[in-house]
Amino acid sequence: MKNSIGIIGMNCRAAAQSAKNLGLDVHLACYFADVDTCRISDSVFCLQSDSTKPDMQEYSVTKLVDFAIEKLSGRVGSIIPTSGVGCSPNALKKLEKNFEVVGNGSRKVARAKDWKTVKKVLGRIGAKYPKTIVANEHGLKKSVEKTGFPCVVKPQVQGVGTRARLVESYEDLEDLKTYGDVLVQEYVEGVPVSCSVLSDGENAAAISVNKQIIGETRFGAASRFKYCGNIVPLGAADGVLSEIKRMSENIISALGIIGSNGVDYVLSGGVPYFMEVNTRLQDTMENVEKYRGINMVEKHIDACKGNIEVIDCHNKKSYGKAVVYAKKDMRIGDLRGLDGVSDIPHAGTIVQKSQPVCSVYAEGKTEDDVFGGLVKKVAHVYGSTL
Repeated sequence: MKNSIGIIGMNCRAAAQSAKNLGLDVHLACYFADVDTCRISDSVFCLQSDSTKPDMQEYSVTKLVDFAIEKLSGRVGSIIPTSGVGCSPNALKKLEKNFEVVGNGSRKVARAKDWKTVKKVLGRIGAKYPKTIVANEHGLKKSVEKTGFPCVVKPQVQGVGTRARLVESYEDLEDLKTYGDVLVQEYVEGVPVSCSVLSDGENAAAISVNKQIIGETRFGAASRFKYCGNIVPLGAADGVLSEIKRMSENIISALGIIGSNGVDYVLSGGVPYFMEVNTRLQDTMENVEKYRGINMVEKHIDACKGNIEVIDCHNKKSYGKAVVYAKKDMRIGDLRGLDGVSDIPHAGTIVQKSQPVCSVYAEGKTEDDVFGGLVKKVAHVYGSTL
């Protein structure tokens, strides 16, 4: 099992491809077992009850973790948790009993997700952040009164309860279900960005600042905060980029987390406002690999072992990814012949409205070039569905 790795997450294809490029045997426990995911992996265990009719209502981090333990135990000794799994202390606590976790363990993630701890770190380094209150379901209304409208309500820990939601009135709270503690944050208008950081637990190195694509209706997003992709690198003034990198390195170092991690911000009026830390490989990994000419799984493993090596990047190109969502219930045709498409569902799969169909990629000289290319490719995908 020395040359084998298990990868656990809702969609593991990008990490699987990176691990496979290292020459590792790759075994997945995931929800989406798409055509290209199956092609590059040595074994794929899919939580879906019917691969032709994915239904996100049947997915949860807890179910996936239990499924992964059942399927991967005895097959791999080490695992890399991705997506919501890598940001859930409870999920990681279960996995630690069965595997070596390559990345942040439950204690490190719990620390990075504890708002009181994070707030102290932000204060020490002089980072700006929106007014934020930790609340439960019973204290939600009072917390909203303190932040004022509009505000954002989101889970303190990924994989638990509701997704981020914009609250503009008390009426918006009536049908808002929460589970456990949530963060009530003052809403900051601006450009969502992220910073990719490698860390050995003490030292940290920012390797890219990225633009996040959020709530893009042309990509089928049904909500304002729906993640729709990214563009690497962010086109911004050198001073802004340097400040984001400085803050991110200091935050990650102070929290003591390891491997590849991300820090999210909203850039408002040229000022970055901290949003959250993602304690696992990020969805930007493919574009960061292209931009810097590196292998992110390799860099993640090396950083976990205490080795951070970052070479200056002089690449002037930009790289983009878009997640395509179904605008209605649709039967998917054969997308394998389309250029720059990944996460390809099996032909004939029925994808429900607002659920992910596939990912598309574009590159160019500028952010605008890349975004335009993504829009065209998304339109092509919609035109190729049945």
